[in-house]
Amino acid sequence: MNFAVALWNHRDPILKERLFGLTNGEGNHGEDAKEYWWAIDGTPTHSWMQWLYRYPQAEYPYQQLREENARRGRHEREYELGDTGILDDDRFFDVQMTYAKTGPDDLCITITATNHGPEAAPLDILPQIWLRNTWAWGRDRRRSTINQMLPPTLTVAGLEAVEVEQGFLGHLYLAAEGSPDVLFCENETNAEVPAWLTEDCPDVSARLRWLQRRRPELVGPLLSRSADGSRKMLLSLVDPNRLRKILERMFDTEEFLSPFGIRSLSAACKDVVTAEVGGQQVSIEYEPGESRTGMFGGNSNWRGPIWFPVNVLLADKLRTYGRHFGDSFQIEIPTGSGNMKNLVEAADAIDGGLTALFRPVGGRRPADGKRMEASDNPLWQAHPTFSEYFDGDTGEGLGATHQTGWTALVAHLVNPRLPPDPRSRGWG
Repeated sequence: MNFAVALWNHRDPILKERLFGLTNGEGNHGEDAKEYWWAIDGTPTHSWMQWLYRYPQAEYPYQQLREENARRGRHEREYELGDTGILDDDRFFDVQMTYAKTGPDDLCITITATNHGPEAAPLDILPQIWLRNTWAWGRDRRRSTINQMLPPTLTVAGLEAVEVEQGFLGHLYLAAEGSPDVLFCENETNAEVPAWLTEDCPDVSARLRWLQRRRPELVGPLLSRSADGSRKMLLSLVDPNRLRKILERMFDTEEFLSPFGIRSLSAACKDVVTAEVGGQQVSIEYEPGESRTGMFGGNSNWRGPIWFPVNVLLADKLRTYGRHFGDSFQIEIPTGSGNMKNLVEAADAIDGGLTALFRPVGGRRPADGKRMEASDNPLWQAHPTFSEYFDGDTGEGLGATHQTGWTALVAHLVNPRLPPDPRSRGWG
């Protein structure tokens, strides 16, 4: 069962049910949602959550965003919602959803809309509830239903309610205070579940023991080391000598190390590198931010040179290596500085660059760059966004602005209460 909020400002030709973005072929730098929204607060169990959406009071400029981004070339900045002027003079609603949960089946949801503009403006708020069409999958023929509750079944005055019946969930109820209109619609879908989603994993330990007994030549990447009275094993694609060579380049400021993390492409490629491949001359050149060619896919899916998920994975694996080698393996950070660090400290250096994207310098966060979020207006300053990727030289956020699936990992990196190794807390 799903719950969401739709909005209508009496100007838009359609309900605002979903975030609007451009496909790869429509934007000058790839797909991106042309909206402003933030996850404000939440607990790990989701017993408390807050989410904020900024909704324009004027008609949403769908066509203008399409046409202007299509007109712009790759050497120009992306055309964002804030560039249209539609949000000038704070002519927008801040719509905040707050969820409080006392149990798995007991939630209180409050929707608060604030008009920040200079005049009164209309706004319709439409909470929505719907169910996945599991009965069309063929495994459980029980159809779900949603029915409005009316007297005498509805015994509480001052609210409207619907009853939801679902074979697995049982009976659930959605009630709203006041006297809102209750509207219904029905859509049937039948999307097949891809076979790869049903991805059993074999018993890794059993497979490893089998290989050690019968194909020992295949377990060469399995490094073994005795330390502190215990035996440590590490599965590695590279031996220590190759690892050192890789890290020497990775932590070189002239190549991959930037003030804000590890670049996806070496800065040493600022001069065009050309090679012959299959009888054809091809070239590659370091791009600090948006791509100026279609080489990286489509209308360019170049997502670099600094990706948050790649950096977090690099730091995480360096800590794995660091726990194995301890202080017996050290490298220079940055390369050539003579400043020796173990691999756990090297991981900390990467994390420090990532968090620096969001730490204000002179009152401005590097990640905000020249975008709307860099405004002095406190309504914008209060809410950082989580860009898809970042400029390798300046740290400015680029691409999609709400990659909470990975860039919001910065919350994990700045939390000093989390142990560097989960196993130190007895976790598996």
